[in-house]
Amino acid sequence: MLIQELIEQTKAASPSATAQQIFDIINTSRVAPNPTPQGQILSPYTRDSFLGILTDAEKMALASNIPLLDYVGKVIEDRVLLVILINSNADAINLLSKETKSALLGLLQGTIPDPNWQATVNQPLWADFGLRAVQIGECA
Repeated sequence: MLIQELIEQTKAASPSATAQQIFDIINTSRVAPNPTPQGQILSPYTRDSFLGILTDAEKMALASNIPLLDYVGKVIEDRVLLVILINSNADAINLLSKETKSALLGLLQGTIPDPNWQATVNQPLWADFGLRAVQIGECA
């Protein structure tokens, strides 16, 4: 749709409206459905949810490997480094079973709907059509 088409449609819908009123109808912000679909974000995780996936034997093996335990403790808040570590073939990380690695990756790569997304937004009528704001002279 072109800006002039929007003006003409607005005039047709409000035949007795003045140029100022047409201008206001098109340019004034109002509540509208959010044109952007709700996205996904990475699921939050905690140290406890991460460690809760490990078997008791894996926890014992991890606890006995001080360098690995120290490294995991430092990077547990860094999702990317943990994914790299789990996917590595390092001898130390091989103490985890395939199932545990898969579950950990699932935890780290899981997503949830974006809680900050809003179903409605404040925007002018012209924004619904991807247009620009109109000038008062265009509404005459």
